[in-house]
Amino acid sequence: MMTHCPSNPYCRECRLGKGLRYPHRKGGMQNSTRDAPKAFGDLMTMDYMIIQSKASKNVTDEKVMLVILDAWSKWLTVFPAAKRTSPYTILGINQHAGHKKIKYCYTDDAKELVKACKSKGIPHETSAPYEHKANGFIETWNRIEIFGCRTSLE
Repeated sequence: MMTHCPSNPYCRECRLGKGLRYPHRKGGMQNSTRDAPKAFGDLMTMDYMIIQSKASKNVTDEKVMLVILDAWSKWLTVFPAAKRTSPYTILGINQHAGHKKIKYCYTDDAKELVKACKSKGIPHETSAPYEHKANGFIETWNRIEIFGCRTSLE
């Protein structure tokens, strides 16, 4: 119960930290023409989360988090950064993948993500820019990350 996953309807922390206002649509990335990933690095998806409240910011004034997910292993990396720039994105990719080669990446059409993929030589596919429903796979993992933080702090 330390991770509160799966959610327990009788757990106070789960009810407070994982409450939703609307149902989430299932099936992100299922209509893709790509083959299913078979190893680490076959498909990576990433997105930035912007920290809104002052209480949530880090002592070194990090205002955004880069969330990177390997679709095969479900390995999730959250990289805090001061700004949404391609150098911070490259650092996050290096932290996530280490010495492994990333074969393909799926992102929204954010300029810093596209620029970082190009500079690392990672082929990428983009969804509609800043359209959360079009990149539902990583948005689901963003929600899981937020819920984990909320329940840990309750």
